[in-house]
Order: sequence, then structure tokens, then C-alpha cells
Amino acid sequence: MRKMALVLHVGIARLAGVLTSFLPMCYLLHRYLVINAHAGSYTWKALKIPPAYKAEPGKPQTAASAVFEELDLNRTLEDNGVVDESADFEDVGLPGDYYVPVLHVYWQDDLTVA
Repeated sequence: MRKMALVLHVGIARLAGVLTSFLPMCYLLHRYLVINAHAGSYTWKALKIPPAYKAEPGKPQTAASAVFEELDLNRTLEDNGVVDESADFEDVGLPGDYYVPVLHVYWQDDLTVA
């Protein structure tokens, strides 16, 4: 199980949740459908540093270099490039949940999926 946070840009809300690393994100969507029947028409995104930027030596990785990318709900978080860094934090003596990825859910002004 890995922790994450959801920021819902439909209203002002932030939820915490867990998703097993081997399940696709559509399982998270199905859990969210209990709260919002129109969630199937929303766009799910994560803030990620592009691989091309990571490959350039000597450039610091900052929030300014990150971009929001749409997530494929048929893939796992890891397959979407949202890596589990909890072991890296634990290796340096920080709690594994020192940082958890934040998934952003955007309303598309489309209430046809319900």
C-alpha cells in the first residue's frame, strides 16, 4: 500500500488515500465514484519532472521544472511515472510518508458520465 493525496479542483477539498502499487488507478476512480457519480468525466493529473529534464546533468530539479501530466487510469501510479519514493526517504532516516504524491482531479465541465 502506498499513500497519496487527492486535490479536488471541483471544490475546495483534499483527501488522503492509499492504493496498492500493483492495481491500476481505475480502482481509485471506482472508490471515488461512491462520493461523486460524475467522477468518470474528470481529468486526473500529477505534477512530474519530465524525463528529458532529469537527464541533463548539473540542472537542479525544482518545482519550476515540473509539469502537470494527465494520468492514464488503466495504468498503475508507477506506470504513470508517479514513483514510490518512500524507501529513499527511509534510507536517509526520514519517515516513509515524509512526502506523498498529490493527484489533482479536475472537473471538465462535462456531467454526461454518471
